[in-house]
Amino acid sequence: MIEAKVRSKGHSATNDLYASKNLLRALIRIEDEPVKIRFHKVTRKMLKDFGQLEGGFKGFVLKHSTSILFWPFTKKLFQEGGPFSSLVSDTYTITQINAITSVPNAIPQDAYAIIDCRLLPGTSMKLFLFKLRLRLGSKVTVTPIYTGKDAKPSEPNEYFWLMADAIHSWYPCSEVKPYLFPASSDNNTFRAAGYPTFGITPIMIDNELMETVHNTNERIPIKSYLMGIETYLQFIQNLKFHNFSIPVKNNH
Repeated sequence: MIEAKVRSKGHSATNDLYASKNLLRALIRIEDEPVKIRFHKVTRKMLKDFGQLEGGFKGFVLKHSTSILFWPFTKKLFQEGGPFSSLVSDTYTITQINAITSVPNAIPQDAYAIIDCRLLPGTSMKLFLFKLRLRLGSKVTVTPIYTGKDAKPSEPNEYFWLMADAIHSWYPCSEVKPYLFPASSDNNTFRAAGYPTFGITPIMIDNELMETVHNTNERIPIKSYLMGIETYLQFIQNLKFHNFSIPVKNNH
């Protein structure tokens, strides 16, 4: 949360600095910050896998999309608004802006904004917050509301491939590849504790349905939902007939 508090004159006719103005100036500094692109090894492998699946010249370019030779043609994929932008940069999203006053012509003494920040693997949270405070300046304060666990991505293991087999059973034309997903969940809590963890939602939805996530009329088609259940049931069956051991905590 970014908050600005200023003991200012109460009437809106004044031109003094006030809380809302300080907050907006701080938010503009964030929005004007150039996006810094960084390719994690997971992202590099993901792009190579996607390129292999795509095939042809387009797939070749995708596999080598981080190369300086192809960068003039592929950089738009990773810049702000591109399909892979959230996978190669730490992101800020302003989700709330609020300043409460008793009447429309009164100046608020307190204004705040909520920013959802998504950090790439390898980004230090403490260093990120330190740089954020420097960028915003002394007229606002930064208070973390929730911070996820800092954990390394899990490497595919036997359980990952058992789930892949289950997915292939219900989606024969599918390919299962590790993917750096730009979202947060309880998975990182287990990863941080040393347990390999994978987030998989084996359902088919199109771009239109993807846009409903956390949005109006968020939904999953019944057929896709039932196929997801069947896929997990198949995974349980795979576990039943597989000679496996319970994952051991790994802190290395």
